[in-house]
Amino acid sequence: MTGRRHAGDGIHLTAAELIALRPRCHALRLPMRQAAASALAGAYRSRFRGRGVDFVESRNYQPGDDIRNMDWRVTARTGRAHTKVFQEERERPVLVVLDAGPSLYFGTRRRLKSVAAGQLAAAIAWSAVRRGDRIGGFLFAPGRHLEIRPAGGRRGAMRMIQGLVDWLEPGNAGGQGGGQVGGVAGAAAELQPLSLALERVRHAVRPGSLVIVISDFFSLDENSNRHLSRLRQHNDVIACQVLDAAEHELPPGR
Repeated sequence: MTGRRHAGDGIHLTAAELIALRPRCHALRLPMRQAAASALAGAYRSRFRGRGVDFVESRNYQPGDDIRNMDWRVTARTGRAHTKVFQEERERPVLVVLDAGPSLYFGTRRRLKSVAAGQLAAAIAWSAVRRGDRIGGFLFAPGRHLEIRPAGGRRGAMRMIQGLVDWLEPGNAGGQGGGQVGGVAGAAAELQPLSLALERVRHAVRPGSLVIVISDFFSLDENSNRHLSRLRQHNDVIACQVLDAAEHELPPGR
């Protein structure tokens, strides 16, 4: 961390103010995912049928069924072999992609766009862990990026918050301190527009994730749209545009 931060000044983010958002995030509803595979058991039901946590039904035994799932009670009652079918619950990674380019450090009213973006990302983190999802993210700035590995519970939310506070500090050049922050892995990159950031995300994200892109989208181009389309093929994607009030009233040609 660099410099002294003042909570609520509209310029700096503090961990305390982002933690304080937690009780107010119950109204933020993240969409249910599409049926997709995931690596861990958790809170979202998938269409996978096998040994899981919730019993769904009994059906006639079929060759290849696991004998450990035999429903002996129904088998005895009907005189025909039956097996139990389970519905597995799977948690979903929720990944916040934050495009913190220079244009995000602008504001004419109560706060910089960077502060609004950080508050939105923190609210998403609290909403995700409340639902039992894992929260992680990719934070981008010119020439750098930070990957926050998905984790569940308060631990996952606090990783995200610490990353946001350090990354969005004005003058920090997107967290130029680098290194490890509470399990956050940092790495250098070339100067990159939104399209290169999305390309990196597309190759790193696991299918079945919810990807939420937070940006002012001033650098959105054809390549960016192409990467977003490909992300949507195997993930749920939400785009959140952060603008200052003055940017809603830009003169022609801007």
